Amino acid sequence: IHHINQILEYREDLEFYYENGYGFPVNYEQACVPLKDVHDSFRRVVDNISPNPKGKFYFTHTGTVLKVMARFGLFKDAIPVKHSNRELMKHREWRTSLISSFGTHLALVLFNCTDGHYVTAYVQERPIKLPGCTNELCKFSDFTAQYELFATSCDVEGTCRI
Repeated sequence: IHHINQILEYREDLEFYYENGYGFPVNYEQACVPLKDVHDSFRRVVDNISPNPKGKFYFTHTGTVLKVMARFGLFKDAIPVKHSNRELMKHREWRTSLISSFGTHLALVLFNCTDGHYVTAYVQERPIKLPGCTNELCKFSDFTAQYELFATSCDVEGTCRI
C-alpha cells in the first residue's frame, strides 16, 4: 500500500508541477502581480514613503498559491519533475502533499530591525529560506536583488496573451 500511495502522490505532484508550477514558465510568470505588490509594498515601507498597510492578505485557490510559490522560486528541484524520473525524485522539494494542502498559505513578513529591514517567508507557518538569501531572515537588499527585476518587468497581459 505504501508503494501505491507514493505513486499516487507522485502523479499528483506531476499534475500540479505542469499546471501550476515549474513545468511551463507561463505558470509562474503570471504570478508576477502578487510578487510585484509585495515587493512594492515593502519598498514603500523601507523608503519611508508609507508606513501602511500593516498587512495585506490575499485569498485564492491552491493552484494560484503554487504559482506564487514558484514565482518566488520556492520548492524548486535541481532537475524537473517528470513521469520518467520518479525513483530519482524520492527526496524532491516539489511535494504538494506537504506544500499545498487544503489550507495552504504563504506569508511574507517585513521586519524593521535595529540594523535594517529583513524579509522572512513562511509556508504553512514554517519559516523558509528564499532563493538569493543567506538564511531564513533575509536582508531586504538581498530580497530586492533577487526579486526586483521580476517586480519591475511584470507584464501579466503580455504573458497571458500567449
